[in-house]
Amino acid sequence: MSSSTLSTTAGEFNALHTKVSHKEAEYQHHPRGIQRCDRCSMFRAPHSCTKVAGDIVARGWCKFFDWKDDETHVRARRQHGEQFRS
Repeated sequence: MSSSTLSTTAGEFNALHTKVSHKEAEYQHHPRGIQRCDRCSMFRAPHSCTKVAGDIVARGWCKFFDWKDDETHVRARRQHGEQFRS
């Protein structure tokens, strides 16, 4: 494998794992309906995120919200009438 291939691969890896700012994520310190950071697959307790840089509150929200797949969150979604992706 050439060094240019390794460099490109490393660059692509970094691009995929670069965090965005609160502003870019349209982050807010309150939930959007029942969607909130502690129900998101990218939230890392107690106060971080794999997508958004800086401190994150569990009851916050951003445009990258992605439901966790655990049973607690599935029940919450059903109770609030959210549709599931097929």
